[in-house]
Amino acid sequence: MNSGQYSNQNYKYKVSIIIPTYNRSHLVANAIESVLNQTYKNVEIVLVDDGSTDNTLAVIQPFLQLNNFKYIFQENKGRSYARNQGLSHTEGEFILFLDSDDYLELDAIDVLVKLSLEYPAINIFSGGYRLYQVKNGSYFEIYKRQFYIHLKNIFIEQIQGMILNMGNNIIRKSLIQASGGFNCSLDYAEDWELLLKICRYENVVSTEKIILNIYRHSDNSSFLHIQESVISVAYNMINKLKSEGIKDNLTKKIIIELEKRLIMAYNRKNDKFRAFILLLSVLKRDIKSLITNIFLYREIVYMFISANLLITARTMQLKLISKKR
Repeated sequence: MNSGQYSNQNYKYKVSIIIPTYNRSHLVANAIESVLNQTYKNVEIVLVDDGSTDNTLAVIQPFLQLNNFKYIFQENKGRSYARNQGLSHTEGEFILFLDSDDYLELDAIDVLVKLSLEYPAINIFSGGYRLYQVKNGSYFEIYKRQFYIHLKNIFIEQIQGMILNMGNNIIRKSLIQASGGFNCSLDYAEDWELLLKICRYENVVSTEKIILNIYRHSDNSSFLHIQESVISVAYNMINKLKSEGIKDNLTKKIIIELEKRLIMAYNRKNDKFRAFILLLSVLKRDIKSLITNIFLYREIVYMFISANLLITARTMQLKLISKKR
C-alpha cells in the first residue's frame, strides 16, 4: 500500500492533533499547515490559544472555517492546562501533541497510523525527530534522533533521555485520560512527567523515520527552570516507587536511573554539592556504573565546570554541528 492510499478500513482512525500556542504568531501557521498537508487526511486540529496578546488570531483566521479545525481561547494558564483543555475537545482515537513552534513531516501521521494498524494491541507509536533553528529565513538542522523499537517497554530509556517527545508519537486517547493528563503545577518538564507515567507499563513500536521537527530556543533562563522541574519530577517518581514497596531489581535500577538524571540536573543547575552526594549514593549501590557507564565520567568532569560555562559550550557545539537543510 503506497503512502496516502487507504481503504475505508485503513482510514478508520481519526488522529487529533492538539496545538497549544502563546504569542507564536510567526510560527503557528507553519505548525497548522504541516498537519493540514498530511498525506493521511483523517485528522482534526484542536488549537488552544493560551491568552496570546500578539496577532495570533489574525494569523489563524483563514483556518477557522475548516471543518477539522477547532479553536479554543483561554486566559493564560500555561501549556499544561491548554493541552488538557484541548484533550477534552478531541474526537480522535489517537492523540498527537504538537507544539506551535514545531512542525510535522508530511507523511508523519501516515507512518504512525500504519504502525497502529499493524500492531492493534499497542497504544503508543513513535518516530524520529530533528532539532532545527532558523537563521535569516533558512532552516538549519542541529541534530536528529532516530530509534528502532519493536514491542518494547522504554520506561528506563525515557528516564535516560527523551525517546518520546511532544509531537513524535501518537498515543491512544484512553491511555492519556487514564494517566490524568498534564500536571498543571509544572511550568517545565511536564511533558517528560506525563510520558513517563504513560509508558511505564506500555510497550512501544517506533520507526527510525523522522516525523517531527523541533524548534530550538536559546533561552538560558528556561534551561535552568527546566532543570528545577526535572528535579521535581524525578523525586516525585522516586517517592512513588518507594511508596509502592516493591524492592525487585528492576525497581532498584529505575531508582538509580532517576538519580542519575538528578545528578545531571544538579550539575547544570550549578548545585555541584548535591550532584556529588547523589553520585556517591549511586556508586555505593551500583559501582559497576563507573565501569560501564560513560555518563558518570562525564558528570564527574562537569562537577568542576560552572553551569554557565556548560550552557555556553553546549550552545557553541550546536552551532558548529548545525547544517543547512
